[in-house]
Amino acid sequence: MDVTNLTQVLARQSAALEYDAMPAEAHELARQCVLDYFGVALAGAGDQLVRLLLDELAEAGGAPQASVIGRQTRLPAVAAALVNGAAGHALDYDDVNMAMPGHPSVAILPGLLALAELRRSSGREVITAFVAGYETACRIGAAL
Repeated sequence: MDVTNLTQVLARQSAALEYDAMPAEAHELARQCVLDYFGVALAGAGDQLVRLLLDELAEAGGAPQASVIGRQTRLPAVAAALVNGAAGHALDYDDVNMAMPGHPSVAILPGLLALAELRRSSGREVITAFVAGYETACRIGAAL
């Protein structure tokens, strides 16, 4: 299987995931990951790197599409995802999964939450997309 086909297979599997088809344990673990992410991002929101990014991106302007954790500021979705990702990893307390090995939630949630806010996605849609992203990241990590 070439890389293009593998990418297509992973994309189809992720897109096919449905909230109601997941076990309740997956819903609960996903909610715990989201809560953990918000906790570490809020704690890291005052980090110097986060402040520098926020100042730079706020000065650049753009449509106020998504929230910045721990701030009143709203930024374009991509910019908010960058700032929120930096905040989530600033203190290095974000979750780890040894299948990757790495920090899956902080790699997935900042972009996902900014997009979900922009699209006004439901909580079920966010949890489903998060689980799909998490599973995909772990599968790729395990394969490597």
